[in-house]
Amino acid sequence: MACFLVSCNSTYGKSITNIEMHQLVQICNETKKDEKRRDPFYKNEELLDDNYFEVAMEKESHYHRLNRLFGFFVYGYAKLRMVEFYHDFLDKFIPRDSFELVRGTPL
Repeated sequence: MACFLVSCNSTYGKSITNIEMHQLVQICNETKKDEKRRDPFYKNEELLDDNYFEVAMEKESHYHRLNRLFGFFVYGYAKLRMVEFYHDFLDKFIPRDSFELVRGTPL
């Protein structure tokens, strides 16, 4: 049962992946890095060693082959279940003065 739940969660997570954030990463020397820098898809570089660089490039095209509707409905159903839990349990059995407001920490 647990294995089935893990596989369902991984399917859901993969279906809402933002593939537009994917990039190509190459290890280059100084001359190759200068060539890549003139490319219109160049994003950034990072020095690895004295003469080697990690060069990140945007992909030229993206193929959206993931089923986004599946992820959308699973996410909506999860929000519905949280609201049901609030109204069916918390609102009935825990007094309002015992609730606490939890705020996220600023970045």
